[in-house]
Amino acid sequence: MVADIFRRAAQGQVEIVLSTIVQLELLARPVAQGDFSGVEEVLKLTEEHPNVLLRDVDRPVVFSAAWIKGKARLGTGDALVVASAALEGCDMIIGNDRQWKNLNALQGAQVAARGRNIFTVPPYLHLDDCVST
Repeated sequence: MVADIFRRAAQGQVEIVLSTIVQLELLARPVAQGDFSGVEEVLKLTEEHPNVLLRDVDRPVVFSAAWIKGKARLGTGDALVVASAALEGCDMIIGNDRQWKNLNALQGAQVAARGRNIFTVPPYLHLDDCVST
């Protein structure tokens, strides 16, 4: 399924938003193993693939992640990833972490600060829910 999503992005059918936290997670293993071709592969996928947007962690992401962390009981890194997607206006978050299903209780919640809308929580789709075993 993940390969299909990236294929669709290459064809311009979808846009993929990745937090720099996701990039960090993808880079950790090849960096630790000294696998420079693996590092290059991750960088190419996250920085050069068509219709893939890499979202930096900035203050709005941090503020939004604090709300998500508190409401959905996610870890800090996970909350930063979700906040990045929410602030970019993603229609959906796709992943393989069962704990993230807590997000669906927040789906559609509009979070505002200082009188303006900051983001709406998108639905979460767990990969197991759409892949036959």
